[in-house]
Amino acid sequence: MLALSALLQMTFPYYTLILSVVILNIRIKKGAEKYMKEHGIKNPRQIESKT
Repeated sequence: MLALSALLQMTFPYYTLILSVVILNIRIKKGAEKYMKEHGIKNPRQIESKT
């Protein structure tokens, strides 16, 4: 049990890092969807062709 506790303490920063990356990825996707909806973009490739 003590070894398991020590292992969890050592690997905990990695779990929090992975979780924060996942949350950030979800927020970026939601932001991109909102931007596309506001600007009437159905296909993300249209962003490149407009400029």
